[in-house]
Amino acid sequence: MPWTPQSRLIPRTLTDRIRQSARSLRPFIDRRMTGRRQRGHEIFSDLGKVVNLSPGGVRIRSIRRLHGTQTFELWARDVRVKVRAEIAWTRKTGFRRHEIGMRFVDLTTDDIVALTRLAQ
Repeated sequence: MPWTPQSRLIPRTLTDRIRQSARSLRPFIDRRMTGRRQRGHEIFSDLGKVVNLSPGGVRIRSIRRLHGTQTFELWARDVRVKVRAEIAWTRKTGFRRHEIGMRFVDLTTDDIVALTRLAQ
């Protein structure tokens, strides 16, 4: 029997209902405590490329997979800050490509001020 739009295994209405249900759950899935900010200019890191930065953590693209707690440096233009962060999640995005979500730990007041300047 040749393929026709009527011969699909899953009816379009069911697929549309599943997508609509998933969209309605998005506000509840995001457990972020603070907002994130994507940069107009680049922020650099010892571990890889900084994708976005928030007061609570950072997302990095790296060629290596990371585990546990990391101490690393973030910098942009005239601001430089050394921070400690624990790995919250990792995702393999390709061959030797990883995205890593990290949560900052043990930040001092000076670190918070420097991170705020980095995010501006």
